[in-house]
Amino acid sequence: MIGKQIKGCGFRGVLNYVESKSGAQRLGGNMFGENAREVSLSLKPGEYLSDEQWNEVAERYLHQMGFHYNQYVIYRHSDRDHDHVHLIGSRIKLDGTLVSDSWDYPRSKKIIRELERDYNLETPIELTPGKRAPTTGQKRRRQREQQEFELGLRDRPPALPVQQQLQDVIDRATVDQPSLSELIQRLQLQGVHCTIVTHANGDPRGIKYQYQGLHFSGTNLGSDYTLPGLQKHKGVSLAPKPKVMPPVSQPSPQPEQQVQDWRQHKWRQPSIPVSLEPKKRRLEPERMPVPVPPPTPERSEEFEL
Repeated sequence: MIGKQIKGCGFRGVLNYVESKSGAQRLGGNMFGENAREVSLSLKPGEYLSDEQWNEVAERYLHQMGFHYNQYVIYRHSDRDHDHVHLIGSRIKLDGTLVSDSWDYPRSKKIIRELERDYNLETPIELTPGKRAPTTGQKRRRQREQQEFELGLRDRPPALPVQQQLQDVIDRATVDQPSLSELIQRLQLQGVHCTIVTHANGDPRGIKYQYQGLHFSGTNLGSDYTLPGLQKHKGVSLAPKPKVMPPVSQPSPQPEQQVQDWRQHKWRQPSIPVSLEPKKRRLEPERMPVPVPPPTPERSEEFEL
């Protein structure tokens, strides 16, 4: 089941829309006012809920979204191939307070998943985490082109939206978890031009795509296609992968070389062990000092004249 929210509309305009549809059926509600909030809940083609079940689903959704003391109305439409209802409620409660719209989209998604489980409804494939689904306008355009092709007004069937085509190209290019440079080269071969957005210091912080003349940021495609998402969910590395060199096999020695090596080994003289201890200095015997005789005093001779 898909839930679509529209804020800030007046009751008169949205009521004119839901009441003017052919086959519109009012299922429930109370009074009307201003400052309306519209939500459409749609089932997958082939699924069906009775009026009582739709009324239960709508009131449970409104109550959990905070519209439990408000004016609201529920209309069921059958103008398309999928069963859906429109919920129009006033954000102003009967006590004068305002219904908070904080985190309303995550809260709405959680409530819808619970309703799908309780009423055995299938979760749409487009709601894959990390991959943004085509818009309602893109889906309607493709349905219209498909009808024109079946009536012979078109030569070929409608193509997927460019956004979805680009997502498929990136999915195929990241199967083996390439590096960022390898991914950019692969996408260029498929006609996709990539631009890396960097910080002031040169570090990469984002990625942009250009495909078939249209520009997309990673966020436009989904969180898996941003630069952090490519690393976390697709296994893309910023650094290039190291090249693995094949092992070099050593050539087997020839017979002559084997004989020569054997001879050298056979006639090799054993090496003399060398001691690393310092040599001891040989001590010479001490020499006794030679006695030196004392000097003899000089003799003076006197001669008589």
